[in-house]
Amino acid sequence: MFGKHMAVQGVEPGHFTIWLRLWGQRTDALFEPEVARELQQAAQGIARNLFRGYFG
Repeated sequence: MFGKHMAVQGVEPGHFTIWLRLWGQRTDALFEPEVARELQQAAQGIARNLFRGYFG
């Protein structure tokens, strides 16, 4: 899975901020607060790992 993401060209650091903001908005709208928070924490971990993969 990681390799597939690393193959995507044109990814910039700001994309991660946007993705996390959108993810937070949608999970807040669709789930109870506790579930949304868990999903958002998981997304932050994923974003952190992908960010490191792209930008070191």
